[in-house]
This record gives sequence, C-alpha cells and structure tokens, in this order.
Amino acid sequence: MSKEGNQYWNGRNGRIWIDDRKYANAKTFEATKTNNYEEVPSQNGFGTVQVFTGFGIEGTITLRKVGNEEIIDELRRDKTGQLDVSLVGKTMNHSTGQTERIKYIGVTFDSVDLTKFDKDTTVTELELPFKAEDYDIL
Repeated sequence: MSKEGNQYWNGRNGRIWIDDRKYANAKTFEATKTNNYEEVPSQNGFGTVQVFTGFGIEGTITLRKVGNEEIIDELRRDKTGQLDVSLVGKTMNHSTGQTERIKYIGVTFDSVDLTKFDKDTTVTELELPFKAEDYDIL
C-alpha cells in the first residue's frame, strides 16, 4: 500500500466500551450530534436568525452475537428504561498514531432484540439504536 493510503482511517481499529466493558464483537459503531435551532425574526427586519437551543445525540451499535453480551442481558431485564449506561468509542490510525476517544453519557437504548436468529449461515448481528444526553471528548 502506498504511503498516501496509510493516512486514511478505517474501521478495523475501532473499539467500544459499554459501562467499562470492552466489546470485541462490535461490528459497527456510529454516533451523530445534531444541533437544534429555533428560527426567530431578525432584529434588522430582514429574514430570520437561527438561535441555538441545544443538541441531540443518537447512534447505532451493531454487535456480532457470541452469546455473552452482558449489555443485551441487562437491556432485556430492564423493563423500566432506568438502566444507567455510558459508552466510550475509540478510533485509531495505526499508521499515524492518532487516536480519537469520545465518552457518551446518559445513554438510553431505543430497542433491543429479545429473540433473533436466521436459519441461513450468516452471523447473527444485534443492533442497538441509542440516544445520549451528553458527551466528553477524552
């Protein structure tokens, strides 16, 4: 591979921790911050101005099922939605040594598979859509 090709990040070097437990079976992890604005009339009488009112964080984790996913068991048992969860996502570029780590705080999961299987030969994957209250860049 050329030197130029080594500068790009790839998912092979991504890691995720859910409540301080590393999930090596994580296939994908994505989280997006969306800014929320309210439009108000401009004071100069022309057009509108966007006023920042906060942000929302949402994402999805995809795990390959190996049978010992503690977070899945906890979410299945949680019938009140009161489970207090934090996530840490880490990506790294081995070629440059650069690392990015973000901790997601106040995480709630929108859904969890109670039962899932497929009779073909594909690996079972569990998707966990989530929302977070806040985040810290570590």
